[in-house]
Amino acid sequence: MMNYGGAKIEFPDELKGKKLEMGIDEAGRGPALGPMVYSCAFAEVGYKWPKYVDDSKKLTPEKRESILDKLKELPIGFSVRIISAVEISAKMLSNTVNLNEMSHEAARELVQSALDAGLNIQKLYVDTVGSPAKYQEKLEGYFPKINIKVAKKADATYKAVGAASINAKVIRDKILSNFVFEEKEIEFSRNFGSGYTSDAKTVNWLKSTFDPVFGFPSVTRFSWDTIKKLTTKNEADADFETEKKPPIDSSFFARRFIRSVNLE
Repeated sequence: MMNYGGAKIEFPDELKGKKLEMGIDEAGRGPALGPMVYSCAFAEVGYKWPKYVDDSKKLTPEKRESILDKLKELPIGFSVRIISAVEISAKMLSNTVNLNEMSHEAARELVQSALDAGLNIQKLYVDTVGSPAKYQEKLEGYFPKINIKVAKKADATYKAVGAASINAKVIRDKILSNFVFEEKEIEFSRNFGSGYTSDAKTVNWLKSTFDPVFGFPSVTRFSWDTIKKLTTKNEADADFETEKKPPIDSSFFARRFIRSVNLE
């Protein structure tokens, strides 16, 4: 696997010199925990993608992993850009960029990583973030020589996008199940469910890991409104035996690790 900019790319040598089509999708845009993972999948233009490639949301975790293992035996390449919870929090809390802009930049990096690796991308299919027309126009400005189509539910329409969706979801699931906490001196449970605040398991995990001084662990997206509200509520409910402490700043962890995040 090679690194180009912020993206990691891997592909079989037989794709070099071929005209390629690429699909881009993400996993983890909405959860309050963990990274957002952007992935692309690419193959020769006109490649007959396997019928079992589908939108990752329709597949069980086991099925996704099984399909991805099969895809990696085929003449298909993948690239991935991982945006950590810390990076998301730091950028959003500093008002540097919003989530849509981060998504657009991740997609741009994926395409650029393939071009920098010497690949000939002719067609690009992208699952939209925001307005499909505006997003497509933006990408066309970056890559005027590529035939680009941005669409809603592209993962269910274009097999390359479906494959990217599967790769992104598998990678995100693995990151969460093996998450390495920045707070190495504290032992945290990884039983945090899906990461969505609509998930009772996730909410229970957040409540159990909350610290009245430091807030939540670094896997948490402090820029999420639900996390800010939980922080305020938990701080108010905390039973302090000493004098009342000042309100918790929900961006504490984000600032703690902000030095490692490129905000440009």
